[in-house]
Amino acid sequence: MVNLSLSTAPTGLSVELSVHHDIWGWHDFTGRPHLEIYRSNAPRLTAALKELGTLLGAAPEPGDPTYFGTATPEGLATPDAYEDGLEPDLTGGLGPEHAVVFAHGP
Repeated sequence: MVNLSLSTAPTGLSVELSVHHDIWGWHDFTGRPHLEIYRSNAPRLTAALKELGTLLGAAPEPGDPTYFGTATPEGLATPDAYEDGLEPDLTGGLGPEHAVVFAHGP
């Protein structure tokens, strides 16, 4: 569900956190809202990002948007839903590469 990578380089320490599951977002990968799951998990992601920022002495820098979502310094952005309350079905793009990335580095 979560991948934390640390990398050292002559320019400094680089940290990347990526999330690989729909439990962090307002909607699941099929586009259906799952508010209870979101409310249970999104605050944990926000707290983890805040704690990592404190430990590293710098705020997270959101990576580029992906097919699956857009990172924010506090977690994941909630995209605008369709009029029926659904979002696009993203299951066609599922694979090991699906992630939303947050990074800190030089």
